[in-house]
Amino acid sequence: MTCYQIRTPRNLAFESILQEMGDEAWKATQDLMDPQSVSGLSLSSYRRAIKSAISPYLKKYDRCNHFPECSDEVEGAPWLDSTDRVCLLMLPKGLDVFLDDFTFEVLQDSKPLFRSGHARETFRRLRGVFRRGICRYLYFNPICRVAPICQKSVEVNPWEPERLQTIA
Repeated sequence: MTCYQIRTPRNLAFESILQEMGDEAWKATQDLMDPQSVSGLSLSSYRRAIKSAISPYLKKYDRCNHFPECSDEVEGAPWLDSTDRVCLLMLPKGLDVFLDDFTFEVLQDSKPLFRSGHARETFRRLRGVFRRGICRYLYFNPICRVAPICQKSVEVNPWEPERLQTIA
């Protein structure tokens, strides 16, 4: 299982990123939509499909980003902010397979929006939007979930707002 950190600035909730991806995906595929179907479904239902598709892969732990181990080993990111919000993207088969599965799931949930015969093009555009939207916040830390401090952490709801706390 590959574990990526999704690191966002403290003032940017992960849900905002998903909403932004929903907006971008909507714009990128609007010309492939069936106008009659669009009237019955909204952008918010499209956003819900995105949130639903990513939820099984998203984890958060009470000790994430509270210790040096959380950022010291991160590859390709020399200046990380210790106040970042951190969620984990747990991928059993790697990033490319995740993007395919994630895009397919969103496409299945929103299939009524699109005109028939455009599945491949819709998939291609959605996958591109999702890759750009997620990857700019993804970091790999080879010791994440392996470091001893991680073994003492407790899973928390990744969708609940963070509470300021002191970890002992």
